[in-house]
Amino acid sequence: MTDSDKKDPVGRTGEFRFQEKLNQAVEAAGEDLREIPSNADYYPEPGDAHGEMKRAEEAYLEFLSASKIMIDAVRTGQRLEMKPVHPKLVAVVESIVRHPDPMVWMSRLHVPESYLTGHSQRCAVLAPVLGRTLGFPEPHLERLAWSGLLSQIGRTRIPRALREKPGPLTSEELIRLRSFIPQGIEILRGAGNISETIIETVQNHHERLDGSGYPQGIRGEKIPVLARVVGLVDWFDAMISSKPYTDNVLSATEAIDHLHRKRNVLFQDQLVEAFVRSIGLYPTGTLVELSTEEIALVAAQHHYHRTQPEVVLVLDRVKQRYKTLERLDLKDYNSRDPEVPRTVKRAVSDGEFGLNPREIMANVSKTKRGWRRFLPGRG
Repeated sequence: MTDSDKKDPVGRTGEFRFQEKLNQAVEAAGEDLREIPSNADYYPEPGDAHGEMKRAEEAYLEFLSASKIMIDAVRTGQRLEMKPVHPKLVAVVESIVRHPDPMVWMSRLHVPESYLTGHSQRCAVLAPVLGRTLGFPEPHLERLAWSGLLSQIGRTRIPRALREKPGPLTSEELIRLRSFIPQGIEILRGAGNISETIIETVQNHHERLDGSGYPQGIRGEKIPVLARVVGLVDWFDAMISSKPYTDNVLSATEAIDHLHRKRNVLFQDQLVEAFVRSIGLYPTGTLVELSTEEIALVAAQHHYHRTQPEVVLVLDRVKQRYKTLERLDLKDYNSRDPEVPRTVKRAVSDGEFGLNPREIMANVSKTKRGWRRFLPGRG
């Protein structure tokens, strides 16, 4: 893979070149934080999620298998081999370009036993999803996917006992744990022929706007743009995922609330807002309680009506399971002016009411008529 940043236009009409525009913005900004050049209309509005669901699942499962083999090989001391993973990763990015929601669904549904592997794989999905919203061209989406996948590769050299140690770490342990960044860069450079953009992104994805990050403590505009993107999705996925070293897991909505409170402190405001547009206030796969006291699972998003997603009704108002899973498009339902409108009241934490969202997602995916019955106009 060669780095062809300077050949990537942002707009379809090619008004300017992406990396050149980024460089100009950084040079002009100095220490001030400026908006990231983006083109939100670069990609068309996603169409029918059902049409993409099967392709997304096939692509994601092949990507999971290939990337796990790659990460496991590095863990056992072998050289990083990216070539077998590349076409699988490209297929994931192509699916995200067509419609991001099915791939987000798959990343929530299929969770490997290893947190290290699963977290890397999910970041490889979330980073290009955010990049798509910003209008980054497809080659940059691929670099974001690679950077997300490889962001944790240095942790394979950290003893598992330290990686998964519960509770607070000593100063020495923290320093050793954070050494995964330079060790990861050593692994990447040892692989050869890797884009400098990917290396730079992995190296800086733990830096923060206020200078509180590591390994260098750089701040603001000095943090490469793609590293800011990967750093945000890395932080978000870590908050919502089960981890071996802590029982503290947030709902996606709680994690988004934390991101909002860290705007222009740890993460650039523009990126936080774009990320919320990417996945919604109630991301796909989130359990929610409706104004009718029913419990539902968010199944799909309306990209211009994120507060009124499509849901699958799970529990009725007295918290009894519905006999069948039924789809409800909140936007369409409420537009018919019902006597009792249904709106999202709050996010429901995983495990509340004894519900496991992944089990529900699996049941939805196995439904006889599949996703067809969960989309607008599909009876």
